[in-house]
Amino acid sequence: MPVNAQQAKDILETLAFQHAAEGAQQGRQHFSRLARLPAGSWQADLIRQSEDVHTADSPESFRAAMGLPDVAVIFLPQSAFITGQIIERICSESPLSKMIIWETDAA
Repeated sequence: MPVNAQQAKDILETLAFQHAAEGAQQGRQHFSRLARLPAGSWQADLIRQSEDVHTADSPESFRAAMGLPDVAVIFLPQSAFITGQIIERICSESPLSKMIIWETDAA
């Protein structure tokens, strides 16, 4: 069965999300889940481009995204320079639960 380019992209995007979700951990003092992906990985590249994902490029934009009820998944690129401590603090301040995908060198 032939697969067109869009179908292939959709399948790869689904696999990237599944890979991230499998390694996601519950936060320490909140209900959001945090998944780490290696910087520059194919999974991070596909998720970054997904229309279903909100990208936060700074702690301020991350805090704003955490307050948006219609945002379910937040991608934190390595270039945002957001640390684990910042993620935990902002998530613990938010009453909303999100899936956070963090592109980082640390595994």
